[in-house]
Order: sequence, then structure tokens, then C-alpha cells
Amino acid sequence: MPLAVNDIIQVTSIGRKENQTILWVLHYQCTTAPSTGSPGENIESLLSFLFTSPGGPISDAWISVSSETTSHDRVRGQRVAPTRGAYVEVLTGYFGDIADNQTDVANLSWVFVKQTELAGRRGRGTSHMPLPTWDWVTNGVLDSDGQGARTNLLQVIDDQQAPGAGGVYVPVIYHPNFSPNFTRITHCNQRPEVRTMSRRTVGRGI
Repeated sequence: MPLAVNDIIQVTSIGRKENQTILWVLHYQCTTAPSTGSPGENIESLLSFLFTSPGGPISDAWISVSSETTSHDRVRGQRVAPTRGAYVEVLTGYFGDIADNQTDVANLSWVFVKQTELAGRRGRGTSHMPLPTWDWVTNGVLDSDGQGARTNLLQVIDDQQAPGAGGVYVPVIYHPNFSPNFTRITHCNQRPEVRTMSRRTVGRGI
């Protein structure tokens, strides 16, 4: 049987920068179930739709905000609720398209917050993206250079997604220990300041 309405899919983007693995985690709620296929096949279709380059809504936006020395290697998907399923993995294998001054920005990130209608910590989730170039920064604060590309990524993150293979998926913040276990992401806010990434941040991307 295919995925069902209210299934939660965890999507993990996996890449590398300066020999460090960078993970970026997203969650989607299935709101319209695919009519055919197994859960694994449905998840693979979602991953391929989102991250195939060129043409994937997230892959194209990711490339535009990433340096040419940052790789996107693969993406992994898994149903995490109401029951956990097996991982599905799709190889990607592309790089960003921004020429960077690699050594200068190796441990810096720009940050955006995925926001829901809830107040408090359950109502938001933070993502750290590797800073691709000093050209985006003035005195530790993001400036107008690159703003169009950053805005495009933020708009894609809060978009509903409908792969051609069937099913409709909306981005959510996942709450495994609460009921309901998800809150719909309504918009994303970019933080103005550039941050130094700790090893945990670089390793997790969340």
C-alpha cells in the first residue's frame, strides 16, 4: 500500500564542505496519498522530485546559495510517523555555483527560521546554511548581495510539493512526543547576522 494521509516523512540532505559532512533535515506531512506504489517508492519519487538537478525545486535553490566547493551528495528519506519505515536514498552528486573564498568562510553560516503559527520553541525550527562567500557579508551582517537567491530558497522551503508520481506533501515541524505530532510551516524568516558554526552545527545542519 502507498503512503497514507498524515504520514510524516523525514528528508535528510547530505553534503560535504572542507571534509565535513553537512546534514540538513526537513519534514513533510502527506496530505493527499499517492494512488499507487509502496511507501518506499513514494518516498523515492518525492526525493527525486525535490533534489534532482536541474529542475528540482530544492536542488535548484540549494545550488544558487551554495559554493562551488560545497557538494550535495545524496538525500535520504524515511517515514517516521505514525510508524517508522526503512530508509530510501537517492544519489545526487552536484555542487553549488558560487565562487567562494573557501578558507575565509569555512566555519560561517547564514541562518533562517522555519516558522509556524505556534508561539514558543515548538513553533519554529532553525536551519544553518554554509556561507558561500564573503561578498554576502558586511560587518558580520548579511547584505543585499545574494538576497534574491536566499529568498528563493526560503520560499521553496515553505511550499507544498506535488511530485508527478502522485501525492501531495506540505512542510512541517515534527513533534514526535506531542499530539498532534506536526505543525505546518507557514513561512521562513532570514536572520540578519552571520554565525560561526560549531562542529555539532556543521555535522547536523539543523
